Amino acid sequence: MLHAIVLGIIQGITEFLPISSSAHLVLVPKIFHWADANLGFAFDVALHMGTLLAIIIYFHKDCIKITIGFFKLFVGQRSSEGLLAIWIIISTIPIVIFGYIYSHYYPESTSSLKILGSTSIIFGILLWVSDKFFSSQRKIKDFSIKDAILIGIAQVFAIIPGSSRSGTTMTMARFLSVDRDESAKYSMLISIPTIIGSGLLEGIHVHQEGKELLNTTTLIGVAVSFIVAIIAVDFLMDWLKKSNFTLFVIYRVLLGIILLTLAYTKLGM
Repeated sequence: MLHAIVLGIIQGITEFLPISSSAHLVLVPKIFHWADANLGFAFDVALHMGTLLAIIIYFHKDCIKITIGFFKLFVGQRSSEGLLAIWIIISTIPIVIFGYIYSHYYPESTSSLKILGSTSIIFGILLWVSDKFFSSQRKIKDFSIKDAILIGIAQVFAIIPGSSRSGTTMTMARFLSVDRDESAKYSMLISIPTIIGSGLLEGIHVHQEGKELLNTTTLIGVAVSFIVAIIAVDFLMDWLKKSNFTLFVIYRVLLGIILLTLAYTKLGM
C-alpha cells in the first residue's frame, strides 16, 4: 500500500513535468532500499489512466472545443479548434508507429542507471538551449503541419528511457519559438491520445494474461496519481506564465548526476 501511494505520487508529478518519470521510478526505490517496488504491469496501466483523467479534467474546456471542432470539419465548418484536432492527430502518428515497433521487438526492455542518468542530462541541456536561445513569439493557433510533424517526431524520443515525453515535446516546441506555456499545453494535449492508445493496448495485454486490473491497492494508486497530477499541471502552467524552464533543467542535471553516481559506485548495487 505504501509503495502504491509513493509510486502514485511519483507518476502524478513526473508524467507532465519535463523531468522524466522513468528515472524517478528507478531512483526512489533505490533511495528507500525497496527490494521490489514493482506492483505489476496492470498497476502501471492504472497509474497512467489516473494522470490521463487529470489532464482531461484540467483542460476539459479545450477538449470539448477541439472535439466539436473536429466533427464540424466533416460538414465543411473549419475552425482553429478543428485544425488543432488535426495537428494533435498528426503529432500522435509517429509515436504510434515507432511505439508499436519498439514494443514488438523490445517487449522486455529495461532501463539502466547509466542510460537514465545520461539521457536526463542530455535532454535537460537540450531543453535549456531551446528555452534560452529561441524566442517565445508563436502560439498554438500559429501551428502548421510542419510544426505538428516535428513535435510528433520529438515525442518518439520519449521511447528512450529518461528522456521524458513531456520534456522532448516541449523542447521541440521551444525550438519552434512557441511560447512556454503554450508549449506545455500542446505537450499535454497530445499526451491524451498517446496515453489512451498505449493504455488500451496495455489493458488488452493485461486482460489476455488473465491478470486482475483493479483492486484496492491499484485504486489508491490511481486516486493519488490523479490528485497529484492535477496539482503538478496547475503548478507547471502557472510557473511558465511568469518564468522559464531553467528550474527543471537544473533538476534534470542534478538527477542525472545522482543516477550516474549510483551507476558507477557501490551505492547503485
